[in-house]
Amino acid sequence: MRSKLRKSISKGLIGVMLIGTGLSMANVPASTVHAEKEKTKEEIEKEKEEIEQEKKEKESELSQLNSAKKKILDEIEVLDGKIVDSEDKIRELTNERNKLESEISVIDLKLQNAYVAENNQYAEMKERIRFAYENNDVEYIDALLAVTDFDNINNAAEYVSKISAYDQAQLNSLIKIEAEISEYQETLEQNLTSINTLKSDAETEKANLVENEAAKQAKVKEFNGEITETQIDIAELAELERQADAELERLAAAAPKVVTVTETVTETITVEVPVTKTVTKPSKTASSTDATKTTTQTTTEVQTQTVTKQVQVASFSGGFIWPCPSSHRITSTFGGRASPGGIGSTNHKGIDIGAGSGSSVVAAAGGAVYFVGYNRARGNYVMVNHGGGFVTVYQHLSGFNCSVGQAVSQGDCIGFVGSTGYSTGPHLHFEVVINGTPVNPLGYVH
Repeated sequence: MRSKLRKSISKGLIGVMLIGTGLSMANVPASTVHAEKEKTKEEIEKEKEEIEQEKKEKESELSQLNSAKKKILDEIEVLDGKIVDSEDKIRELTNERNKLESEISVIDLKLQNAYVAENNQYAEMKERIRFAYENNDVEYIDALLAVTDFDNINNAAEYVSKISAYDQAQLNSLIKIEAEISEYQETLEQNLTSINTLKSDAETEKANLVENEAAKQAKVKEFNGEITETQIDIAELAELERQADAELERLAAAAPKVVTVTETVTETITVEVPVTKTVTKPSKTASSTDATKTTTQTTTEVQTQTVTKQVQVASFSGGFIWPCPSSHRITSTFGGRASPGGIGSTNHKGIDIGAGSGSSVVAAAGGAVYFVGYNRARGNYVMVNHGGGFVTVYQHLSGFNCSVGQAVSQGDCIGFVGSTGYSTGPHLHFEVVINGTPVNPLGYVH
């Protein structure tokens, strides 16, 4: 497990399940289980919520990882295309280079042949010079002696003109051919240099693309590792979620059920009733001799009397339905809060359910109505005794649909949503009281 939360939850669930199945904790190594008591339904539900939240976060993380991986793979696909283009370019440049090198080889051979032809012509010319010398041709010899640079013989026209027309034509032709071959060779070599530069650039570009692709492949490998790890996390969380559901089902199955037998519950309540009383006063018009005569007027007093009711209620285990069918919108939760409108309690003993005025309010469970009345803070309210120490309270009603001592079944309409008493708007204040202590209703309402 990579999550500290999952370690804690998993350990707790294992301990709870061992207790629930009747296995002895003594048979489980201390390093595995440290649970000393069975967790409550509320604790398991809270842990399940934490598991679900972490699972959602991991699923979101997995989605982001897959998106990032896909983006990298798309980039790699583009790089693959560029690498193929670079390879094609390098192949074309290589073919051009090979072709130029072949041409240069041919030109080299032609240039060598031109050199040979020029040397042969020069040898023949020397032979004629030797012949002229041996035959004492002074004019021909003097012309040749005036030429000091045979490489530039084509430029010394005044001397070459004195040589035989045949020698002059031959030498001029050979020198021209040699110059043309040399110039073409230089052009080919320049082209070869340009192609080699382009080929080197293309190879460098390909190397950079391959390096970039390798880095992205490494990133994909990293993503694959993170994705696998996240998938394992999600699978572990799903298993913990399954274990929590199984334990909640076990607790629900083991919880006490509502029985059909009845018990007699006697409730004593105090009610206020009007009482008419006659008061006798001396008459203002009576004479002194009639002082004993009086007039009688009637006034109204309020006296307190105690009423005892006996009703039949089913024995109860604490399973309630939602008391306001038309709305599940909670406007104020159980516990500490800021005083609504400066008139509401800061220690909220129930939950407030926002609903339209006149909406039905139903009994959360079967029981006996043991109070129907009005209080300055609570407004019109009803209290239902469910037996077993459970009582529910319904406040701020606009009207009643029950009476004291009435037996009600779960889901019976007992009143209507209103805004009487300390209230800032139409809503139902709903309380669950166990043995005189208000508890959070959300822990008991289905």
